[in-house]
Amino acid sequence: MLQRCPALNEAVKYAASTEQITLLSDYVESFSTGSLEAYRKSQKTWVTVISPRLENILGFVEPYRDPYGVRAEWEGAVRISDPGETPPGMYNFDRENLPLNLLTGKAIETCYQPGQTWTSVFEKLATSVEECRAMLVSYYLADNEELLSMANRTVGSANFAILKYLLLDGNDVITVEHDPIGKTVQFRVDRSKIVFSRKTFTGSNAV
Repeated sequence: MLQRCPALNEAVKYAASTEQITLLSDYVESFSTGSLEAYRKSQKTWVTVISPRLENILGFVEPYRDPYGVRAEWEGAVRISDPGETPPGMYNFDRENLPLNLLTGKAIETCYQPGQTWTSVFEKLATSVEECRAMLVSYYLADNEELLSMANRTVGSANFAILKYLLLDGNDVITVEHDPIGKTVQFRVDRSKIVFSRKTFTGSNAV
């Protein structure tokens, strides 16, 4: 973590606001000293920075593997906002020509209301569903040579959910054999079905 500090100190020079400077400085203090309090301060500052052009989140913030949601994994993400994205309070679709629901093939019947967000509507389920969708998209694009050189982060709970549904609806591309007497578990992969079944399954479940 200490190795990240020189880059963070350099980023301070280009911060767009005093809040961003404080955020980055608290990161440096936490990562160089191990101070949990400094990290908490950074997160309190992070939530006060509204609609930045560029934002980041660094630290042990992903608790998906821990059923109690206490132990977390490291995540580092930098996001650049699209200046042409929909302004708050405005629809991002034509209300006279409604988009189709990908599951029913019919026009959508509901949409987010003012003040609602993905996480506020789906609550604790939101992050797991989002991780599953992100990973399914990455699996769907896994034969794209340009993307193969990019590192992908996997999350245990999302992997388990994907495996479960792949076993149920994956055309037997993966099978599991359990021997309760010998206390063994064997996973078998039918390589002849990987390309077709993977595309079909991941594509349909990602939506």
